Amino acid sequence: MVSHRDTGILLRFLMVGVINTAFAVGLYWLFLYAGLSYQWASLLSLILGIIFSFNSHRLAVFKTGGGFFRYTLVWVSIYFVNTELISIIRDDIGDYFAGIAVLPANVTLSFVLMKYFVFRKVKECRVS
Repeated sequence: MVSHRDTGILLRFLMVGVINTAFAVGLYWLFLYAGLSYQWASLLSLILGIIFSFNSHRLAVFKTGGGFFRYTLVWVSIYFVNTELISIIRDDIGDYFAGIAVLPANVTLSFVLMKYFVFRKVKECRVS
């Protein structure tokens, strides 16, 4: 069963994700429009998105410390998944919409990795 706290985290994650996604997709399209390949457009939007979204996830969603290095590792992993998925579907729907079509996989993967790897709460150990 999902706790009330987990539901709140998921809802905040989705709301912040909309903002972060709009930012990153806007950059991705801008870079494609500027003539960059989908790989470079995805990489540059990822880098700028990491910088933009770390604090929004840390402060507004998980409300815990979290490490920027772990956050970056998660997004590097998601970048490779993202570009692989885009490469599979881009011939059918084009580079612009392929970036949007892979979002459900990215959202699911990023939530799980953020919650359990980046922003996990460390449990205190007490010695009696």
